[in-house]
Amino acid sequence: MAIVFAPLKILDEVASDIYASTKKALAVTKDALVRNLEIGFSSYLNKRYERYSKVHTLLSPNEPVNIEDIYVNPKLTHKGGVLLGEHSIDFILERRVLVTQAIAGHGKSMFVRELFCRLCKLNYGVIPVFLELRDVDFSSTDVVGAAFDELSGKSSGAQALFARPAFDALVKSGKVLFLLDGFDEVTTAERKSALAKIDQITRDFPAARVVVTSRPTDIFNGWNLATIIKIKDYDLHQIIELIERSPIKSDIKDVFRAKVESEYIRTHIRFLANPLLCNMMILTFMRGGDIPQQKHIFYRKAFDTLYRHHDDMKFLYKRDYHSDLQEDVFVRLWRSFCYFSYSERKFSFEIDSLKKFITRAAEYLSISVDIKATAEDFIESLCIIVKDGDQHSFLHRSFQEYGAATFLCTERVGKPVFNSLSPER
Repeated sequence: MAIVFAPLKILDEVASDIYASTKKALAVTKDALVRNLEIGFSSYLNKRYERYSKVHTLLSPNEPVNIEDIYVNPKLTHKGGVLLGEHSIDFILERRVLVTQAIAGHGKSMFVRELFCRLCKLNYGVIPVFLELRDVDFSSTDVVGAAFDELSGKSSGAQALFARPAFDALVKSGKVLFLLDGFDEVTTAERKSALAKIDQITRDFPAARVVVTSRPTDIFNGWNLATIIKIKDYDLHQIIELIERSPIKSDIKDVFRAKVESEYIRTHIRFLANPLLCNMMILTFMRGGDIPQQKHIFYRKAFDTLYRHHDDMKFLYKRDYHSDLQEDVFVRLWRSFCYFSYSERKFSFEIDSLKKFITRAAEYLSISVDIKATAEDFIESLCIIVKDGDQHSFLHRSFQEYGAATFLCTERVGKPVFNSLSPER
């Protein structure tokens, strides 16, 4: 069913102001300007909504699920108080700059994706513009410029449907909310420049509003305009809701929920309180595995579960791998791949880049592998690299980090390799 994007009505409300401020620079009529803006924004919102309204999860690695079906509203902390996620929209829209922080697996990206989808479906008086900050080249553009390229079609090589002055006028009107995901995925060397260019939005366009997501970092502490909120650990009610919304069979939900309420809530609360780790617990539980209390052992078992479990979660199934590598060799190759990609801050890849890092990992380990087959295993067999269009990304960055850390602990790593990681990483 086609989505009617509510924010498009806003363009009619501000059309006169936009036209008045740009008519000298643009040789178009008011009707043509509004029509082109509506076409451009409609195309942008449609593509982004299609992308962000569905997600791959550990429990559904090959088939994307609707975010609204699995999303559990988080509790947010601000100055000692607690905000409920479903009631946070007014709080968000009242802030010029909102920084949402959480550790890995707590759902920062899910939070901002769900917010984008909600703003698409209901008219809250703003048009959401979503950018993944790792994709922005801060050495050559600013945030507004990157957003304009996305919205106007320039980033895809198409002719712009409307000119930059028209977009600037819309941002100036205060009707644009920038949703900037993954500040922590910006390279360490670029972060100060990135923050300066995000702050530049507020200086050039005082009415504009910005939401940034990041893992905890002190870099935002001196930003006077920023309101910093944090996503809290899940409580028992949220944990149960997450289980109920999981895309798994009802009988498994019932057994796991009973186990949580009778035992795991006492013994494994650290894992259950983190949505990603909770899903990993479910996945491990479905394979009949014990749930260890040490985090590094838990990640190892979760990886083992991914390595062996069948796509439809059937038991007693042994999968064939394209690369035909022995398990210990495959695991070493995977860890090496994680390390070399992480050391270059690469979290998503085009297929050639993915193969390049596999080649580099194999060469470091002095093993001969079928690069194409190994890439297919990462994507299709292991299901830990997710394909989205031309891009391939880690199912979750924490798996890359675990693989990289295990590589450093298990391989005889020389100083040149070890030193390629900065202290901040």
